[in-house]
Amino acid sequence: MEKINLQDAITNLSKPIQKVARTGEPVVIAKDGHALVKIMAYREDKTNGKLGFY
Repeated sequence: MEKINLQDAITNLSKPIQKVARTGEPVVIAKDGHALVKIMAYREDKTNGKLGFY
């Protein structure tokens, strides 16, 4: 998982977003070496939303 500096993300957020969309690999945005957020690819939930036994 790649980690990028917050300032770099502010300057050009489109690059890590495009990378995540292309590869599916999450990217962490960090400040002073501490993780703040993780950008992950969105995946549609394929379940029917029902819980329980059938």
